[in-house]
Amino acid sequence: MRTEVMRKEIRLKKSLLYQDEETGILVQRVGSGAFLEADDSREWIEGVYKLQGSQPLYFLADMRGLRGQSKESRRISGDKDPRLNIYGGAGLINNGASKILGNFMLSLNKISHPIRLFTNEEEAFKWLVELKKKNGH
Repeated sequence: MRTEVMRKEIRLKKSLLYQDEETGILVQRVGSGAFLEADDSREWIEGVYKLQGSQPLYFLADMRGLRGQSKESRRISGDKDPRLNIYGGAGLINNGASKILGNFMLSLNKISHPIRLFTNEEEAFKWLVELKKKNGH
């Protein structure tokens, strides 16, 4: 008889955080139509710390439902929080045009870890898993 494993997850105001059991990657699913403010970014950091502590962190942010994000929220998200040990992040977005624009915007910010945008969830997971292996995690 197979036992169901309870997935550890945290419901935030505008998204859901959980750890993918197979890969160990932290996943954030942003709610449809969400506009992220500074408090949402702070809440994400707290939620990630509760789930991961200071373990090496690789995350996938599913932003396909995202309507927008304030400048302050982007700043907080891009800053390095000393409690989090981020090694890589992937963003899941809707289309290629958003991917091109998003990658350009990412290149303008000084982000301390590798981050890429994807339109395909499987490719995003594959890239993160490869990054984990490359880093010995």
